[in-house]
Amino acid sequence: MSFAFSRPVALLVGASQQAADRAEIMHRIGVENVQVAPRAAANPAQFVVTGVWLYSERNLAALNEVLDELRALYRHRPIGSDPKGIAAALERLASRWRRP
Repeated sequence: MSFAFSRPVALLVGASQQAADRAEIMHRIGVENVQVAPRAAANPAQFVVTGVWLYSERNLAALNEVLDELRALYRHRPIGSDPKGIAAALERLASRWRRP
């Protein structure tokens, strides 16, 4: 599985934190060999986060746990209902997974 930024992010710090958050999510669902690297031939503020997710009972349970958290987060907030747009929704989601 792979995540890649599709648009430039204004601040390198923001992009780095987003990449770290995505790597953390991948670890939580059982992805192995998670790597964060600059996106080839792109703005230095763009990253690709990659890893290998193997199907197993443990990984499937971890994936379902994360999906349940996401469903609970958005149950009362339908897509497109946030006046601040998708950026606010992504920031709320990422903040839940950041380590204290």
